[in-house]
Amino acid sequence: TATDADGGSPTLSYAWSTGATGSSVTLSASNDPGDVLTCTATATDTDGGTGTDSASATVSNTAPVLGTVSISPTTAYNDDVLTCSASATDADGGTPTLSYAWTNTSSATSIGSGATLSLSSSLAASRQTIACTVTATDADSGTASGSTSLTLSNRAPVATVSLTPASPTRTSTLTCTGSATDADADSTSLTFAWTVGGASVSATSTASLTSTLAGSFSASQVVACTVTASDGKSGSDTDSASVTIGNNAPSVTSVTLSPSTAYTNDTLTATVVSSDADGDSLTTSYAWTVGGSLVSATSSTLSGISYFSKGQAVYVTATVNDGTTSTSLSSSSVTVSNTEPTEPVVEITPADAVSGDDLTCTVTTASTDADGDALTYAFAWDVDGMDYTSATDAATSSVVDGADVGGEEVWTCEVVAGDGTSSGTAGSDSLTTASGFIDYTTTDGSTMVAITAGSFSMGSTTGDADEAPVHTVTLTRDFWISETELTQAQYRAGMGTSPSYFSSCGTTCPVEQISWTMAVLYANALSAAEGLDSCYTATGSGLATALGGDPYACEGYRLPTEAEWEYAAKAGGSYTYSGSNTVGDVAWYDSNSSSRTHAVAGKTANAFGLYDMSGNVWEWTNDWYGAYSSGSAVDPVGASSGSRRVIRGSSWGYAASSAPVAHRNAYTPAGAYNDFGARLARSSP
Repeated sequence: TATDADGGSPTLSYAWSTGATGSSVTLSASNDPGDVLTCTATATDTDGGTGTDSASATVSNTAPVLGTVSISPTTAYNDDVLTCSASATDADGGTPTLSYAWTNTSSATSIGSGATLSLSSSLAASRQTIACTVTATDADSGTASGSTSLTLSNRAPVATVSLTPASPTRTSTLTCTGSATDADADSTSLTFAWTVGGASVSATSTASLTSTLAGSFSASQVVACTVTASDGKSGSDTDSASVTIGNNAPSVTSVTLSPSTAYTNDTLTATVVSSDADGDSLTTSYAWTVGGSLVSATSSTLSGISYFSKGQAVYVTATVNDGTTSTSLSSSSVTVSNTEPTEPVVEITPADAVSGDDLTCTVTTASTDADGDALTYAFAWDVDGMDYTSATDAATSSVVDGADVGGEEVWTCEVVAGDGTSSGTAGSDSLTTASGFIDYTTTDGSTMVAITAGSFSMGSTTGDADEAPVHTVTLTRDFWISETELTQAQYRAGMGTSPSYFSSCGTTCPVEQISWTMAVLYANALSAAEGLDSCYTATGSGLATALGGDPYACEGYRLPTEAEWEYAAKAGGSYTYSGSNTVGDVAWYDSNSSSRTHAVAGKTANAFGLYDMSGNVWEWTNDWYGAYSSGSAVDPVGASSGSRRVIRGSSWGYAASSAPVAHRNAYTPAGAYNDFGARLARSSP
């Protein structure tokens, strides 16, 4: 701008250092950054007067412009050569220079410079990101930068597998060996999968590169191992190998039939001894031949009821199969033998025969013959072990004339069935004839045990003085004696009341607190109830035995004589106590009774079947107490008179020393204590 003090408007003209004129100038490529441009302005007024002024400016540098940066190839792996491409322009003219910087951004490391980069596993791994940064620089040091990146692709590993042994058996241990290669040099891991016959199974053991599978296998099974290699980056590969389990045919060592001697209706059993080298499970089928013809049975047994008869030859062919192959072998033949008739069931009647009865032996269940043969019976008798040949035989029975039958004889009848070829097992029956003297039950429910007369040694050399001397006593008359001591129930039924101190013990416990007199009154009552003569009669001084003082001659119930009592208690034996040398087995006494009576028959009986002859309660006998005679005695009756009656057997309240069978005690007939009881006897008619 210009002013003029004289007024008016000066005109302006411009001169540039480049030679250009005008108020403005357009720069060109010839104007380099750093050039100084000067503009001089001249103002001229109307009078020709001039004034000048100038100003200068330096040309600035324009930064280059960088085009698109790219990396090729666009799909790359960690062993490729990468090329980074870019272009740049410079408004100031000239060609900018390009520089390159490569970075592994995944690991934050610088890995190269230059337009190309040769990758290796030491620089980068698959799935890592590679960046290229390009910087354009002009002649005046102006710069522009740009970058791009790509992620390296992953290549799957390559798996290989081998399976040994190549020809396994069912018990082999198979080893699967795997390996893997990886073009990216990634670390790989292997997994193993086994199948047997197409079904997945678990390995026996697995390490990093191997896996094992132990049998048992089956022949012809295909066993496969598949290895999967993984690089941990979703890259994987599989490889498989398989082998086929070999098979050996089974071996059949023997086929035998049992029993070796067979009869109609027997069952033959085939026993097969076989094996399989592969250890395969074996199945056996059976084909039976009877009389030259194949029958329908297919099991290991053959029933004669359905398939064979006497005289036929039988054998079996066994076929053993291991699931793949079979082996067959036949047994030796068994010829069916004649079957003996079965044992008949026979019976001798009458079962309660006595002397003089006819004895009849009858086939009550007939013999049978599996072969269907007709049967006949042969009878054989013996008496007391001696053959008896005078019986009258019929087809199914045989009779012994009663005139030949005595008492106390053992008769045996044996019957054998024959089929014309052989005889069967004898069926037999035996009975002992009675002389009319047997056990029976009284109207009060007592079992009276029949005791056969005989001789015995009475007394003892080891007990109290009154047990001596030991002397021989002969009882000439059979008698009965109660199986048990008289019970509370029996006494109440006969006498209308029970005097027992131990009433709470129960009705099956022995009656006690009875005197000798009370005992014989009960005996008389039982005799009357059964229509028998009473054995005791009233006298001026009390009760006495009837029939002239001979108790053996009385038919009714009475107390046993002391001799009968000891004979029954000893029961033909030599035990210390009645039936045992161990007192607790047979007796209730002070050490086991809990100071009370117990139900009768709670201990072991003696050989005659009598209970409580030792212990529980003292038992009244018929006899007056007196010393034994020094000589032998026949049917003794004790002292002819006295003040005390003999009691025997001891009781719940006494020590074991009172329980021996020869021990004696006595008490006044009126005595009635809570350990005094009774047992009845009766002479055989």
